[in-house]
Amino acid sequence: MANTFTWLGGFGFFNVGTNWSPVGPPQAGDTAIENSGTILATDAVLSSNTVFLNAGTIQFANDTGSSFSGGSIVSGFDQGTTVFTGGSAAAAIDTFGNFVNEGLIEATGTADTSTTIVIAQDGTKPGYFLNYGNLEADFGNSLTIDVVSDVVCPWCYVGKKRLERALAQETGEPIAVHWRPYQLDPSIPKEGLERRAYMINKFGNDGRIEAAHERLKALGAEEGIAFAFDKIARAPNTLDAHRLIRWASVTGAQGRIVDRLFKLYFEEGRDIGDRALLIETAGECGMDAEVVEKLYAEGADEEEVRAEIAEAQRLGVTGVPFFIFAQRLGVPGAQGVEVLASAIAQARKSLAGIEAA
Repeated sequence: MANTFTWLGGFGFFNVGTNWSPVGPPQAGDTAIENSGTILATDAVLSSNTVFLNAGTIQFANDTGSSFSGGSIVSGFDQGTTVFTGGSAAAAIDTFGNFVNEGLIEATGTADTSTTIVIAQDGTKPGYFLNYGNLEADFGNSLTIDVVSDVVCPWCYVGKKRLERALAQETGEPIAVHWRPYQLDPSIPKEGLERRAYMINKFGNDGRIEAAHERLKALGAEEGIAFAFDKIARAPNTLDAHRLIRWASVTGAQGRIVDRLFKLYFEEGRDIGDRALLIETAGECGMDAEVVEKLYAEGADEEEVRAEIAEAQRLGVTGVPFFIFAQRLGVPGAQGVEVLASAIAQARKSLAGIEAA
């Protein structure tokens, strides 16, 4: 039988020592929990309907299923260390509210188990997971695709659509797509520049810009993209856009945010360097607009995004889009669907330990 660490009643539970409950079924509590010591939970479920504060260590060692489970109004705030170790069942954080990590969360599954972090809908708005600390999750042999791109790169928009078509052909295990930042021109000021003057200064005024736009319009039409370059008035600095994409990754909205940003810029001619527009877009895509506004005001993740771009460049990414399959196979450029589908198949074989023919 699974072990459970539970607390019941209308009072707060404050742990400063070491606590472990070896028996009992999982139950939800109605309390506020604050941990600054150590909780050792083996085959356990920690459950609360109010507030969870961890500044110490919580260790889940599960063989039959361990998790932190939140009720409809739970809010979790982790400044310490939370460790999930998957055995023969799932290890998970599952909450209908908000969870903020400023410490270490380490989730390790096995090939035949699952490790999940789930932030679900509470009936009014989605919860959010904000990670300011370290999040280490091993999801076994699941396939991931990291796409290094910039949201003012038309070839990245084309590449996104082609990747979607390649993924639509897949019948195997689900594939997780992560969008990684890159800035084609980080020197653009925060307020942006008048786009036509910027493009002429960069590429000249000999007709090359117009020719490139016409080619992209034709290619875009094949992918369902209505490029409207004549509508674009501003060349934005995309740092804030990439910060939003980063935050969206922990709310499950990253794909929607990336798609919307591409459409706003290339099809509607909107200024995606405008913070007000970015906050509005976050709300439209299911994120908490108030939280996003606060994160912008606090300067959250500016250096982290720059560091991620620098790391991509250090690894040899000099142009975008750049696709990384299973963290081991790199494919540059807006390749065709067949090439991307082949890369997916090769990555699956690599994960399974099968050498490519």
